[in-house]
Amino acid sequence: MEYTIENGAHRGKAFKVYGGLEIVKPGQTRTLKLSEELSHEQLAQFEADGVKITSAKKKTKKRQGLETNAAKAGVEFNDDTTDAELVAAIKAAKASS
Repeated sequence: MEYTIENGAHRGKAFKVYGGLEIVKPGQTRTLKLSEELSHEQLAQFEADGVKITSAKKKTKKRQGLETNAAKAGVEFNDDTTDAELVAAIKAAKASS
């Protein structure tokens, strides 16, 4: 799984990649292909340490448009929100306003 890692911590963080380890230094942002997918618990621990980790998969133009419309409508979402859920939430937000 490929992740974008933004290290806001005061120490470097090591990540398992194919062939060994990669260190993300404090203040550094890197995209790494990790040898294992990170669990929700691991992601929460990194976040608590000041390390922001997001999926590095590229978003389609359709998805980018949906996210723009959702933000304008005040709809909360994350990377796990499906396109269908976003469309429904945008419609609901527009209907209530």
